[in-house]
Amino acid sequence: MIGSTSSGASFGALGSYLERGKGDVPAEDRVAWVEGRGLVREVDGSVSVERSARFMEATADLNPRCTEPCYHVSISFDPSDLPGGPSDPASREVMLGVARDTLRDLGLHEHEVVVVAHGDRSHPHVHMMINRVHPETGRAWDRWQDRVRLERSLRGQERARGLREVPGRLGRLEGQERPARGLSRGAQRAAMREAERMGERPPLEAARSALRWEFREAKGWDDLEGRLAKEGYVLRAKGRGLVVRDGRGREVKASAVARNGGRGQLEKRFGEGFRVHRARVEARTGPVPAGLSPHAEAVVRAERDREAAAELRAAAGRAGRRVGSAEGSVRALADQEREVAGAWQGVRDRLRGVYEDPAGAERLFVRLSRTEGLERACEELAQRPERFGRLRETEHRKWGGLAVERRTDAARAAASGAALEGAQYGERWRALERERERAPRALREAKGARERARAAVAARPGEHVAAGRVEGLGKALQPVDRQMLEKAAPGVSRSVGAVVAKALAREAERGYDLGR
Repeated sequence: MIGSTSSGASFGALGSYLERGKGDVPAEDRVAWVEGRGLVREVDGSVSVERSARFMEATADLNPRCTEPCYHVSISFDPSDLPGGPSDPASREVMLGVARDTLRDLGLHEHEVVVVAHGDRSHPHVHMMINRVHPETGRAWDRWQDRVRLERSLRGQERARGLREVPGRLGRLEGQERPARGLSRGAQRAAMREAERMGERPPLEAARSALRWEFREAKGWDDLEGRLAKEGYVLRAKGRGLVVRDGRGREVKASAVARNGGRGQLEKRFGEGFRVHRARVEARTGPVPAGLSPHAEAVVRAERDREAAAELRAAAGRAGRRVGSAEGSVRALADQEREVAGAWQGVRDRLRGVYEDPAGAERLFVRLSRTEGLERACEELAQRPERFGRLRETEHRKWGGLAVERRTDAARAAASGAALEGAQYGERWRALERERERAPRALREAKGARERARAAVAARPGEHVAAGRVEGLGKALQPVDRQMLEKAAPGVSRSVGAVVAKALAREAERGYDLGR
């Protein structure tokens, strides 16, 4: 846990900040829950921050010599300690327990306090607005060495509650080492001057030069992050604003990089909050291994977008080929219909060789087909052809040509051939009916699949765009981030390495061609 303290004169100002922040954020989007002690509660039992602030101001009037009666303590938790978030009942119990024990260790357990839990950042944190003036004695609590006492309290609670231990500079437990000291402002300025002397541009100047145009031209959050990624930068929320971070972990305010780079300006321009956009990106790309730096995490998400874009592009190609095949089947229906019509004409031609009145025989044949089925009609035509009309007769002479006999043998043989033609026509007709039903349905389904595939492709960065992001971010990765990425996601690391290697090879070839 990480704690900080401050004091001031106005309970109302601090209460307004705890509820709405520096902007005008609705309380339900910022405040997870509110608790209090030593204060008047509402009718429903809840605690009003605004009314509690006025109540505390009245109590503070007991000691007019205390010019800063409003004491503010904030405690931040590691997300792994409270996986359910601040609104989870178990997390709330832990946070309230930490607040109660902290007040006890500071000697403020008898003072008025409002506890406000926030869920508007990635790490859960709790604020305490405390009245330094005792409600009964009127004496003001002394802040002497309050930071030391706070750190010692948090260190002990971490170990007692099994929370992540964060060794501080002012309070450490046995076995904890002193944290590394950061550079002073003077040392930071000296490092910047040394970088300039070596020809390396300061972070802000480099970011302005590379990204100012990208902020101006971006059409949406995803487009902006893609443009920044190609230059090796990632965009992250910090406090109420945004920062641009390079591969070395150096951050500059987005509003300092571009005049239109403020978070409020961008959210109004894109019509969407940055938190909503990031939640959609995380849902789209899935969870990433723990312990990665923001830059390495961005590389993982960009590579997953690239892989998904390639798969979706292939799926869209398959869907397009299905549509082409289905359209071909629909066009082939005309040819199939002509073949069926030709088969029926063959039956009619056969009937001319069987009957004296082929038109009448055809009508009877069609009528029987409709009432009893084509198979039954063909069977009757083969076995009892006279059912459909008078058969054609042929003359046969016998006894030396003196006598003439009229026979129907040829007509009956022709009737068997006509029945066979009718059966073949029936098979083709049934196949045509099945195809008339199947082909349009298959075409509709194929077009629907193609539209869904196209929508899925449009919902993600294109393969070329995603590859550009991987390339830009991969080049900016530091050795330590590469090692972390290789350990946490070796498959992604190899893929990113291959993309970057190809890009470097192209650059080298281009430089050779241009004589660089």
